[in-house]
Amino acid sequence: MSLAEIAAIVQISPHYFPSLFKQSMGIAPHQYVTKCRVEKAKYLLGNSAKN
Repeated sequence: MSLAEIAAIVQISPHYFPSLFKQSMGIAPHQYVTKCRVEKAKYLLGNSAKN
């Protein structure tokens, strides 16, 4: 999903969305996505080792 698509869903300008996201969440949107991906990878690796 692109920033423009997310901005359209929440009805915010695509130019302002990244700064509003960072103001709200404390990190940039791409950093948030990366963090989520890393956390999911850790979870999946941890669970696959138990099987």
